[in-house]
Amino acid sequence: MLRMRRSAFFALCDLLRHRQLVTDRERVSVEEQVVMFLHVVGHNQRFRVVRHSFRRSIETVHKHFHVVLNAVGELRTEVIRPPSTATPAKILGSRSGKITTLSVPELPGSGPELPEPEVPDPKFG
Repeated sequence: MLRMRRSAFFALCDLLRHRQLVTDRERVSVEEQVVMFLHVVGHNQRFRVVRHSFRRSIETVHKHFHVVLNAVGELRTEVIRPPSTATPAKILGSRSGKITTLSVPELPGSGPELPEPEVPDPKFG
């Protein structure tokens, strides 16, 4: 199971293949290389687990993982955008987007010092 839509997966594979960042190998297609990469990254699987799932050696999984990792790194300027510092209009127009001040009750001992109240002595009461 991949953590992305099927159309997005094939678009990514086509982009990597079109730019010749990842190529079909004799026994491993671009799609299989990308799936191995996504299993390691998306599911936090170790190479040993992926090795059993795809019936490949650890060296093969390692090699193809790093090929796809380098290819994704080449796409970083196009795919990964820095976060925007602007506040979206939807948030600016909402009531919950406004900053409000909360009144916090004072903690004991943090306010002005008051004299201790007199407690009547129970012997004389």
